[in-house]
Amino acid sequence: MKLDKKKEFQGLIIRRLLTVSNTSLAKLATSVGLSEKTTRTYTNELNDALKAQRLGEIQKKRGVGVCLVADTGQRKELATIYALAGEQLSPDQFEVRELTRRLLLLDDNHYVTKTKLAEAVYESVPTLSRSLDKLKVWFERFDLSIQAQPSKGITLVGNEFSRRQAIKSFIVSQGTDSFSHLMTVFAPNINVTQVSATIKDAEHKWRIQFTDHSFNVICVMVSLCLARARRPIIDMDQILNRTEFYNEYNFSDTIFQLLRAQGIDHRDNNDVRLIALEIITANKIKWNHSPNVNSAGILQQTAFDEALKTFVSKLIQSISEILGTDLTVDSQLYEGLVQHLRSAIFRMKYGQSTRNLSDSEIKNKYKEVYLSVLATSPLFEKYYSVQITETELNYIVLYIEAALLRKQQQVEVVLVTDLGRAQRLLAVEMIKHYVPQISAVNIFSQKTYLEAPERETKSFVLTTERLPENEAAITIHNLPDSQDLDRIKNKINEIKLPDQHDRIFSKDSQSFFDVNLIDVRVPVDSKKALLKRMADKMVLSGKVKPQFFDSVWSREKATTTSIGNQVALPHGDMDLVNEPCVFIATLAKPVIWFDGEAERVQTVIVLATKMNNRFEVNRTKHFFQDLIAFTEDSRRQEQLLQMTDKSQVYNFLFS
Repeated sequence: MKLDKKKEFQGLIIRRLLTVSNTSLAKLATSVGLSEKTTRTYTNELNDALKAQRLGEIQKKRGVGVCLVADTGQRKELATIYALAGEQLSPDQFEVRELTRRLLLLDDNHYVTKTKLAEAVYESVPTLSRSLDKLKVWFERFDLSIQAQPSKGITLVGNEFSRRQAIKSFIVSQGTDSFSHLMTVFAPNINVTQVSATIKDAEHKWRIQFTDHSFNVICVMVSLCLARARRPIIDMDQILNRTEFYNEYNFSDTIFQLLRAQGIDHRDNNDVRLIALEIITANKIKWNHSPNVNSAGILQQTAFDEALKTFVSKLIQSISEILGTDLTVDSQLYEGLVQHLRSAIFRMKYGQSTRNLSDSEIKNKYKEVYLSVLATSPLFEKYYSVQITETELNYIVLYIEAALLRKQQQVEVVLVTDLGRAQRLLAVEMIKHYVPQISAVNIFSQKTYLEAPERETKSFVLTTERLPENEAAITIHNLPDSQDLDRIKNKINEIKLPDQHDRIFSKDSQSFFDVNLIDVRVPVDSKKALLKRMADKMVLSGKVKPQFFDSVWSREKATTTSIGNQVALPHGDMDLVNEPCVFIATLAKPVIWFDGEAERVQTVIVLATKMNNRFEVNRTKHFFQDLIAFTEDSRRQEQLLQMTDKSQVYNFLFS
């Protein structure tokens, strides 16, 4: 029996609207596989439901299209209601979910015919084949592949580590309503309630706490370890051994010790490592080091953490130099990044990372900071051999943006007043309390202020006295009221730092460019063919090694390199660069840059950078400073796209 199709399609509509700023009704209908008429009906019903639940609204604007208007909290709640986890299957229909479940239950070298599968999901064989094609991409995330063999049927190929990761993701993505049922399917004869209680007991003993999502993930994986004991992980030993230095390994071992005390004897050390890996990448509300860690473990863990601290210091230093703002003394930023990256590096290294619905929003809203963080991506490859994903980039962007808010431009103001000392002090404290950006309030009497020759340089003046009309001052009450304080705060927020990047590319960046590594108005059949063509030219020029394209394409498959404003910044492995360079290409028309997204690109800048010494690091930082200014200037980008000659482009960039 099939599930409610209307609900399924409305879920698809919400999912689509959460990932694009706006779209036409025709495109929305195509993306969810419905007619425009049905899509309009379902969208109207959804809009009524969203308004009733105060979860935003779906607006239709002539000439713009359909868009979802909702704040961050509303979007998060919508994602939860419609089970839009990052690893959810797409499209989320009964046939695809049931098909996925049956494939994940297949043992190694066990086959099933398409005819039997089609009967099981109430579909025709041709429809089943299309569903299998859609699922291949999802399984590839876990290094699993659907393979067919004549006379036998189809099977799922991959190691036990990958199977467990896929099963875990499938169970968690289906939401709480399906959790209990799926656990009985994938972990039969396992008392999941007992497993959950044991993990809670371990949390209590260690005085730690996971978020609800991470707790469920760990519960699923422990249950799978017990249920699949006859299918041990034997081919990931070298990777999983690395978890032994961490405190999380000891916590994982505690869980299995508690289970053994309850009569559930499970002694597979690889499973202890596997759960430790899940704990390392989990989100924790509270996490304290346990006294149970042995001294050797502490030394090894400390060595990793000390190396990470050094890495974070370099990361903050690099970003500070690009932004022209010193963040190196912000201890809150430093500690936050150390804690976050300790888990993030494992997520990226072992495929635990998921894409957030707000990635594009963050990238577009904080573009300057995003590019400054993107500039440091070679450091992750050099020190940890990981390709940083867009989601992890954005997490770092949020940490940096928070640090910038803490370091807002501090403003000194002048208060012109003839009030008595007590009233004066109270007014000053009220102002400083309500407007924390004000670092100091300098007091002048009316007479002293008007006689001061340098008063014209005072950019921010408050006054309780009558001043000449030509004086740019905010008049406030003797005891500032809420309206006074709001006017002060609004005025402070209008103050902006001078533009430090009023240029295209400086002489410091010129050595990256070569007129022979510029293409204009390139017709594009496929993104892969375009990047291969660009990389081949870089190889012929001697700038990069032949394997450079493979490293570029590996990154493109993992995450988008689009940075907004129709610009993309693909980049390759530093170790494959002979001489740092940039290849810039304008396209004949905009193209979709990353599967499943609406972002289009018409300017492609392939980066081949090195950061092996101080000179190379500084040159790369100068380049990204110039790049930030260029990508924020829509007028100059439009001028670039109109050019038809590579020499013209070169002269334009350095004029």
